[in-house]
Amino acid sequence: MGTSAGRKAPTGKFWRQAKASMARFSSPHNTGQVAVAEVAARYAMALADSIPETQAATGHFYHIQQVAHNLAAFYQQLARQGLAQTLKDLGLENHIGRPPQTWLPALIDRLAGPGALLEAAVARSALIDVLADELAGSTEDYYGWADRGPGNGAPAAIADQLKNFLATAVFQKLAADLGEAVEAQVEDTRTGMQRLQELRNFIKAQIFLDPAGTEPFDLAWTAPQTMAWLDGQLQQLLRGLTATYGG
Repeated sequence: MGTSAGRKAPTGKFWRQAKASMARFSSPHNTGQVAVAEVAARYAMALADSIPETQAATGHFYHIQQVAHNLAAFYQQLARQGLAQTLKDLGLENHIGRPPQTWLPALIDRLAGPGALLEAAVARSALIDVLADELAGSTEDYYGWADRGPGNGAPAAIADQLKNFLATAVFQKLAADLGEAVEAQVEDTRTGMQRLQELRNFIKAQIFLDPAGTEPFDLAWTAPQTMAWLDGQLQQLLRGLTATYGG
């Protein structure tokens, strides 16, 4: 955990406040004075402060958006034409007929690349978390999922899985940016993991709070339309996180 010395992290008073709130939140002496909402909100404020709000999602989450777009395209293809043709289109025809756990690593390579940069590594890690969790289960469940994707290819189910990926990636980016504050405060690994899990759950819950008028995901969308939807989801998430704390 911790901010990489090789990347430009958000700076300024909001960034300092985010790190300070994370340190207080992670302290074993925190008995509720610093809530999870404050940490998430101050982090979102730090991101928005370093780039204008309308560009914050794109500016800070470029690699995450790219992987989310690739995942969306995979789901769209899967729902329209089935697994065999989708794997063939991805150059994974040698895996046709095999259970997903055998071709998942190759699929992640296609969708997320090697993750050489920190932001790209965050996106790749989030994708691994989401797909590994989705495919967890029996062999029969693997084959059932592999036919058409989440929810048998239903757009709402695909949208939920994309939101799950975005929330997971935002959490992992927060953990990378503010992780040093956790390490400096917690007295044992269990407490640190508990604090991080609270943040993960909070961010994930926030992205599923759909305001009225949110456009549903459409399997027929073009690449620019999908990217615009993903960007909107990220901006909505950041605004929602900021609004959860009134301090």
